[in-house]
Amino acid sequence: MQPSTQSPCRPTLEQLLTVFQESVESGYLSQPPSRSRTRFYQRLFSPLVVLWAMVYQRLNEDHTCDGVVSYLASGKADPLDEKHHQPLSQRMKSESNSAYCQARRRLPLQVFSEALRGTAEVSRKWLGSAADWLGHPVALLDGSTIALRGWPELATHYGQATNQHGTAYWVLLRVVVAFSAFTGALQAVAEGPERTSEAALTPQVLANGVPGTLYVGDSNFGIYSVVQAAVHFGMHVLVRLTAPRAGKVAG
Repeated sequence: MQPSTQSPCRPTLEQLLTVFQESVESGYLSQPPSRSRTRFYQRLFSPLVVLWAMVYQRLNEDHTCDGVVSYLASGKADPLDEKHHQPLSQRMKSESNSAYCQARRRLPLQVFSEALRGTAEVSRKWLGSAADWLGHPVALLDGSTIALRGWPELATHYGQATNQHGTAYWVLLRVVVAFSAFTGALQAVAEGPERTSEAALTPQVLANGVPGTLYVGDSNFGIYSVVQAAVHFGMHVLVRLTAPRAGKVAG
């Protein structure tokens, strides 16, 4: 018998599907968004199915849309759609990936934001006070810049990088994220053009946090506007200060 090549520290896709159901399906996506003007019809690829399919597409070795359709047709994702008498895999009548690609384009960004918020809330319930420090949840703030291909839509929305030689091909995306200090799980994310500072994006992250959370950040977050936003949303912050800023605060 061949030994298993699955790392004990790396869950299988079947295990991840179970966690996905428990953390996402029990929350926002099990109830079509009433806060959004977007209407969801009972199509073959529901928001829940599409969201998991996109997670699967990223984690699977075959990243193609055809690979996702083959996976859904195999019946392994049928537990995601138990509202119908006929399983999802049996209701799929075509091997084409067209319907799946269209479903991805229809899915509003709000669904991703709410799903992330839902998973963060569920994980906090699972952990309880075990992940707190002196009664406060702790999250780590971090920022980064991501290079995206210069597709026209992205270039129009975010703008392209420039230097002394002119306009570059790449589109630069600025992101700020909050991670759980206990589990490392992503809790919130905000993004914008590269010209937007990390501090300017931070209030969007804080707005999605649990009041009373302690956010820890480096010197990029050690400015007044971040502290002001934290106070506004009922948060706490522990941030580094640059030497000039520290000198002004110390008088």
